[in-house]
Amino acid sequence: MVNLPMPPREVYDLIREGTAIVAHPLALTEDRRIDEARQRALTMYYLASGAGGVAIGVHTTQFEV
Repeated sequence: MVNLPMPPREVYDLIREGTAIVAHPLALTEDRRIDEARQRALTMYYLASGAGGVAIGVHTTQFEV
């Protein structure tokens, strides 16, 4: 059995209480490059709206990019 370290207490408590971890879309420019400003804006939006975290790279369309 693998013995992994526990997350920080506040993270552990948040997960145990229940939280939403949203799938984070990838913000791209027209030429399919990362749009850093829009990516940051999306992250700030999710966190400001109460998401407990964001999951990066989970959309299957991102695998092709």
